[in-house]
Amino acid sequence: MQANSESRGSCSLGPCLSPIVRLYVYGIHGYFTEVMFTAAWEFIVNANWKFPGCTSVWSLFIYSFCGYAIEQMYLRLKDRVPILLRGLIYLIFTYSWEFSTGYILRYFNACPWDYTPFDFDVVGLITLEYAPLWYIATLIQEQMLTKNILLLQWKVCSAPFHDKCNCCHCRGDLADCGIGNGSTMTNGLKKKKRVALTSI
Repeated sequence: MQANSESRGSCSLGPCLSPIVRLYVYGIHGYFTEVMFTAAWEFIVNANWKFPGCTSVWSLFIYSFCGYAIEQMYLRLKDRVPILLRGLIYLIFTYSWEFSTGYILRYFNACPWDYTPFDFDVVGLITLEYAPLWYIATLIQEQMLTKNILLLQWKVCSAPFHDKCNCCHCRGDLADCGIGNGSTMTNGLKKKKRVALTSI
């Protein structure tokens, strides 16, 4: 493609999201899911139309590292293990992670959950009643979050921040640079597809 003579800069694909950013996304995802789940539980059990959801600051770190660990397992297992079996592996890991982190927090009297009212709890740190939910939740993370977050890349623009870049990315002429065929770009992030992209 011919360069625009008036262009003051150009854009290119930068690095994928760093582990720190992905940890943050997984943590926020778990945080949000827990708040929504506890709000729904409160409504179902007590018919509370206020939908009060709750969680703990500790959960942010627990979900961050749990989500990242599932991501790494997915990368290693996706071509060798069927999805339903991967879900079982994720489930076993999730229970192990919940039990171990809960055990450590309980030692400092800081564990925010207690499953002792449940019939199939294990010392109040995990409960087998949640197995179907954890199984589904981990597969949802793999299919809807992990697979997509691994496709995100930063868009790097060579124009100074006070100049306007006239490349096809910043002008919005995505069809001119081969991005209009299935790729999208929002907020400086571009989701790459498994096809060759036309260089700009």
